[in-house]
Amino acid sequence: MYPDFFLTWLGYSLMSLNRFGLNKRRQMMSYGWVYSEKEGFKCSMSIRARLTRMAGRKEIMNGVEIEWKGDCARERWRYWSVKEKKYIELLGDYGEFESTGMSDDCVEFDETLKGLRKSRFLRVWRNDLELSECRRFCIMLPFTGDESFHIRKARAQELVSAGDVCCLIPELPYYGNRRPDEGQVDFFIRSISDYSTKALVTYGDVVGLVGYVKAELEKYAAEADKKNSKKKNKNKKEHSTDLSNKSIVISGCSIGGYYCAPSAVLSQLLTKNNGVKIGIAACAGWMSFDDWFHNREKVPMAVILTNLDHLTKCELPSDEGVMTRQIRDKYRISRNKNVNKEHRGQSSRELLSLIMDHMASLESILEFAQKVAKKEKKKLEIDKCLDAVTLSFATRDRFIPYSEERRNHEELIARKLAKAEPSLIVLNQDHMTAISKRGPMTSMILDTFNQMES
Repeated sequence: MYPDFFLTWLGYSLMSLNRFGLNKRRQMMSYGWVYSEKEGFKCSMSIRARLTRMAGRKEIMNGVEIEWKGDCARERWRYWSVKEKKYIELLGDYGEFESTGMSDDCVEFDETLKGLRKSRFLRVWRNDLELSECRRFCIMLPFTGDESFHIRKARAQELVSAGDVCCLIPELPYYGNRRPDEGQVDFFIRSISDYSTKALVTYGDVVGLVGYVKAELEKYAAEADKKNSKKKNKNKKEHSTDLSNKSIVISGCSIGGYYCAPSAVLSQLLTKNNGVKIGIAACAGWMSFDDWFHNREKVPMAVILTNLDHLTKCELPSDEGVMTRQIRDKYRISRNKNVNKEHRGQSSRELLSLIMDHMASLESILEFAQKVAKKEKKKLEIDKCLDAVTLSFATRDRFIPYSEERRNHEELIARKLAKAEPSLIVLNQDHMTAISKRGPMTSMILDTFNQMES
């Protein structure tokens, strides 16, 4: 029996409980994409507007200021390296920063989100290496429900022991200490609008972390130049900080894989270009929700995410900037009782895909950024903006449906974004196996680093 089967069964069970009113304690996404029936549609589009405005205007976002927890919170442990055939001592530091994804507008919009403003992360590296000696940095994004650092910390051990890698493991919005003040139980997001807000805040936080890493690498390079100058008794010169041998991989499984491409593209657009290379490694992730929910029987994730019957009872906002004409057309069909039930159901599933893509997908982000750039009379270069792209797909995936059409579609996007030929891996596995320790995530990350250094 495949792991996906159990979770699929659980999803249908939760849907049934919600429909009969037996599971009201868990305010899952099954309650719809509105925050409340009284207030109607709610999603903080101010986050997307700020990110796309900055990208369109070619503004640079400063790296985040890290508040380290100090020696009292530092972790030390030993890990057996298969490659080196010996124990390696690893270090882990916890830090906090003000979320660059959140803003005053977001909190005014929804007071319960103020807890999202502080972001924690864990930094892991080898004790026998100075941080200044690390050439590779990996930002590790979680899969759905991965609220703690434990699973990614275990994966970081494999990466760090493989060489001069430093891993940064952030805590995502709506997870752990960053849950809203009310209405959320465990990791079950309250609504579709929260799901999209989570994505947008994550993009901003990753940009802030990338900016921080780039600034640290510049500082290390400047210090090294200064030491070399003193050794050679040379006069003080302007430091030449060549960082072309340094690289950052933004990696993620499942929902983390969905966040990789938008986070990486925005990081390239919104941080200082100092020669540091950026790539992505996304395992069992996706680029868009296009056709994700179209077949209810084959896509049980639609059941877990939202109650489609409830979706069509919600009022859409009048603001054209929030909803597109295509979304409105599908919405009208899904509510029209003169249309047969099967056609209405299909329209409501397509409606959900369109809404979620419109809110936070890579295509949506770039479309709005290009509109801003056009207004500002600037040219926004998106093509070939990433130094390496590695994607994997699972053919038996019950959560993120695999098809040749989808694979080809995502390959086209990858080719557009990547400077080098993207690496695409097709696995004969289900979703849960692909993102587990038995999956290819570690080798994918190392391969992405190697691509950027070749």
